[in-house]
Amino acid sequence: MSRIVSCFAFAFFALLLVVPQSSAQTRWQETTASDGSFSFAVPATPKEERRSGVHYDLPSESLIFIAKTPRLAFIFAGRTKYHENAAVPARGELQANADNFAKSVDGKLTTQRFFTWSGSGGDSFEAHESIIAGDRGTFRQLYVIDGKTVYGVIAGPLNPDNEADIDRFFGTLKINKKR
Repeated sequence: MSRIVSCFAFAFFALLLVVPQSSAQTRWQETTASDGSFSFAVPATPKEERRSGVHYDLPSESLIFIAKTPRLAFIFAGRTKYHENAAVPARGELQANADNFAKSVDGKLTTQRFFTWSGSGGDSFEAHESIIAGDRGTFRQLYVIDGKTVYGVIAGPLNPDNEADIDRFFGTLKINKKR
């Protein structure tokens, strides 16, 4: 069964073709998904892509953003909305996303944890965060689930020079709940 990570894997390999921006263009900017569902900030202009798929034998839609900077070779933010009739097991879905991205970069999960992620506005969501180590480097990933929607952010390869930028990127993820 493919997951949001299939989009992440595609984005990872597509990103290798993206030319990094110059240091003069590294001002952090907030990006909001075109559907308003989530936002994040990055020190580059991300490329947005929409993908349709099938998950849990039902149609799904993914929206992904990828970017690259001199300090962060891989910056990914995305979300997958599963069909309203999909039976989405929260923890299973979060773990599958983490495992699938690790496989896509020939890496292993070195640390991982499930926890309650607090979004802006006081909302809480089930989440999974992990570190992946492999031949392509070390990556940090976070997945947050809100009912039938999974949000994810991934960045790397992690090194001492960009750890603060990765922390900042992860700290800017916002799920914009419709009231």
